[in-house]
Amino acid sequence: MTLTTVTTQNFRNLSGQTVEFSPGMNVVTGQNAQGKSNLLEAVSLCAGGRSFRTAHSAEMIAFGADSARVTGRFADGELETEVRCEMPLGRAKAFFENGNRLKKFADISAPVSAVSFTPEDLELVKRGAAYRMAALDAAISRLRPRFAES
Repeated sequence: MTLTTVTTQNFRNLSGQTVEFSPGMNVVTGQNAQGKSNLLEAVSLCAGGRSFRTAHSAEMIAFGADSARVTGRFADGELETEVRCEMPLGRAKAFFENGNRLKKFADISAPVSAVSFTPEDLELVKRGAAYRMAALDAAISRLRPRFAES
C-alpha cells in the first residue's frame, strides 16, 4: 500500500491540512516549527496506529480544541483504503477503516507499514537487552498482530 494523502483536523499545529504524496520518494522540507514532524507523526498514526512521539492523545490535540482527526488514504493498484484516527479529548483514540470502526488498530484488513527513525532510536544501541527485546517484540507485533496477544 502506498500513502496518497493525509488530512488533519486540529492535529497539533496542522488543522484543515491535506498533503498529497507522489508515488515514489517524497521529501518534506520547511522552516523550524512549521509542522514537518507533526506531518510524519500523522503518517505514523495512520500507518501504524500510534505516534512515535507520545502515547497520550491529548498531546496531539491542538490547543483549545476538544478533538483531533487524522485521515490517511492508501492505494495499491485498484485497491484504495482510508484509515481515520479520531482523538476526542479525555477518551481513547478510535480507528476506522473505510468508515467502519475497528475494535483495535491491529484489526485493519489492509495493513500498511511505515518506518520512522528518530534520535531516540539510538537507545536501541545504548540501553540494555531488555529494551532491545521490547523493541523487537513491538516490530514483530506490527508484522504479526496475533503475536502481541500471546
